[in-house]
Amino acid sequence: MSITLSDAGDIVNELGSERFPWSIQKWLSRHATLPAIYHSIAMCYDSIPAPTHNMRRFHQVSSLFSASDIAPDLVLEALDLYTRHGEWRQDELISRLERKSTADMRIEQIPPPAAENARFNPYLQLFNYSQLGIEYALTLTDEHRVYTYSLFQKRGDLPFSANALRGLSIYGPFILTLLRKHAQFTLRSRPNLSTPQQQFSARLSGCGVKLSAREYETCLGVLNGENITQLAQRMQVKETSVRTYLDRALIKLHLSGKRALYQWSIAGQQSEE
Repeated sequence: MSITLSDAGDIVNELGSERFPWSIQKWLSRHATLPAIYHSIAMCYDSIPAPTHNMRRFHQVSSLFSASDIAPDLVLEALDLYTRHGEWRQDELISRLERKSTADMRIEQIPPPAAENARFNPYLQLFNYSQLGIEYALTLTDEHRVYTYSLFQKRGDLPFSANALRGLSIYGPFILTLLRKHAQFTLRSRPNLSTPQQQFSARLSGCGVKLSAREYETCLGVLNGENITQLAQRMQVKETSVRTYLDRALIKLHLSGKRALYQWSIAGQQSEE
């Protein structure tokens, strides 16, 4: 299969522009003969060294773009929960990406999370409210990052046909090549793990300690300056529950309190400077 410049010239010319997300979705849908795409999003996951060569770990995620039929304010709210508040760590896609580090393009078909899991999780509540269904994630791995381009169907739509999946496998490498180039245009150089929250996430990824989603969210909130009352209101739980989440996290990390949590979070960054 070859793609000519006359065929792909329009989307190549729009690399780095605000029109690129919609152009690439329309181009892929037409060429791969896909059914209606309800939501598409491209992400970039920064990786860190893992214990074995066939594994990969991540310390940060960036949103490259999205094109969606969902209300923009809902998309932005979900992206904030996913990127800044750590919901990406609970994403089923992450566990799949961590198990394999080859540079081959892959297609991951991921069903929507169970509705009962969303009761106390704001991100999953938004996910379900937005009627997101099956996700088809195209992934490309290089030495330092993993790029993903996810196409979502609307909840209740039939899965992609074999012909549509074949089209994704044919045109996926080209799409991901453009995605990586687009990222070079749009990603700004960032200070290395500039905030305590980012530093905490990186240290946690490398130390082997497993926190629950609530424990992790509580630690990030504390590092962000939120008190117990504010955390309880945002997480929609009792204050005693927030204290329990924090205590459990501190025990797992062998830390004595909030001040120790902050010092532990920035210690790894200071040692690298």
